[in-house]
Amino acid sequence: MRHKTFFAWLVLAAGLLDLTGCREEPGLRDFQNGVRALEKKRYARSIEYFQQSAQARKNPVENAKACNFIGIAQYELGNKDKAVQAFNAGRQLNPAAMEPVYNLAVVLHENSDTAQATLLFEQAATLDPRDTRALEFLASVFRRSKRLDDARRVLNEALKRAPHSPRVLTAMALLEMQVNNMDKAGAYLNQALESNAGYVPAIYNLAVLNQAWLNNREQALAYYKAALRRPCESPYLENARDAVKKLSAASAPPVSNTPPVAAKTAGRPAPPPIVPPKPPEPIKAEPLSSEKTVAAFADIMKNAKALAVSGRKDAALTFFLQAASDAERNNQPARQEEALREALNWCPDEARAHFAMGQFMQNRKQNEPALKHYKQAVALSNTWYEAHMALASVAIETDEFDTALISLQQASQTQPGNPDALWQLARFYDKQVNRPEDAAKAYTQFKQRFPQDPRADSADQRLAALSAYLPKPPAVSSSKPSAKPADGRGANASPSFLRKWRKSPSTSSSNRPPSRTD
Repeated sequence: MRHKTFFAWLVLAAGLLDLTGCREEPGLRDFQNGVRALEKKRYARSIEYFQQSAQARKNPVENAKACNFIGIAQYELGNKDKAVQAFNAGRQLNPAAMEPVYNLAVVLHENSDTAQATLLFEQAATLDPRDTRALEFLASVFRRSKRLDDARRVLNEALKRAPHSPRVLTAMALLEMQVNNMDKAGAYLNQALESNAGYVPAIYNLAVLNQAWLNNREQALAYYKAALRRPCESPYLENARDAVKKLSAASAPPVSNTPPVAAKTAGRPAPPPIVPPKPPEPIKAEPLSSEKTVAAFADIMKNAKALAVSGRKDAALTFFLQAASDAERNNQPARQEEALREALNWCPDEARAHFAMGQFMQNRKQNEPALKHYKQAVALSNTWYEAHMALASVAIETDEFDTALISLQQASQTQPGNPDALWQLARFYDKQVNRPEDAAKAYTQFKQRFPQDPRADSADQRLAALSAYLPKPPAVSSSKPSAKPADGRGANASPSFLRKWRKSPSTSSSNRPPSRTD
């Protein structure tokens, strides 16, 4: 899936504010030059300007903006570690700034650090109660991990903030399509077009909805053509062209409606090659003194409790977890535990609170309480992949093999494209419970589904050792030709379409395009 970059928009939005009403102050001209260089994609030069600006200016709020822009430039240069450093420096210089938190979350999510990215998106959404981008990105993350209740929670909050946003309304439609609620999906898409008649994702998804579920080819064709008439660059327009040429071809998944993001993704056209000089180190914020860390912790906890008292439990939990994360980073385990216990006290029915406490206990080798909290987390959110994997690891340590087996199976079903759960399941059968037949089946599935995974060679070795437990192929008579499947597709036809897409009971699947929601 391709995302539009949010970096360029962010540069203009924040940069132009500083370019208006210019007054000569130390470092201001360097900041302005840095913004211009960043807009022109002269990333290395922009970093130099922003660093010179930060050295001359003593205002932490302004220097937080410089750090954020340095993070953007470092990311565009491919230096993700330095981008993370710069975004973290921006957060530390101005804890109230949303942009470095949001951008850091996107980079961490791209690096597969989903748990930390999710926490940061929640924090970014709290820092700016009018903005919806962090909530939209969170919804996209939750939909992919099948945490549909969480996806609905954050999208409902986004709709409260922007009830007429065509982007948020289309995201709600995609969620309804994922649970096969097509009436609501159509209603949300029509609301999106009432707000913006030219919004291509809504037009395109209405075409898919009419083609795939309503079996209304004429209406679908009209929407596809309407999408093609709009001056919009989208990877899905080629699918629309194909659908117009041959409407019965299954080649048009709906547009994923992730909000503008800060990071590049696969499929985005690469910029022209740049051979800049070695970029300088990003700005590093001065470490806080012990007195300041205590004050900052107390302030976050105070805000968290005030939010909890007012009934905003989701926002309160985000602040409690932020306090715990900051305490962990400052090597203050007592304060980390205090924040986590307050989170559980105020938000006992939140899976995130139990998961965070489980991680804390597991890291301190306290497996029994960790197991208790992980169990509660998966009970509250049964499709949370990371929680199931964490529960399985602790359950194995404590010899609760039934719990481990159930969690590994559930994790593998929740994210079938993730090889880790299936690999751990095969190892569990093989090493922990001595079930060689099940181990052989799991290793075989692993090889078939993930042949490029580095662990495929180890799976081969274990299958060789377990060869006696592999199922024997059925005998085939040479006197009769082999029969084709009843559907006439041939013996090599892939059943992946039937596994991946749910069939609507009211329509035929013969002319249905795949309808991904990611």
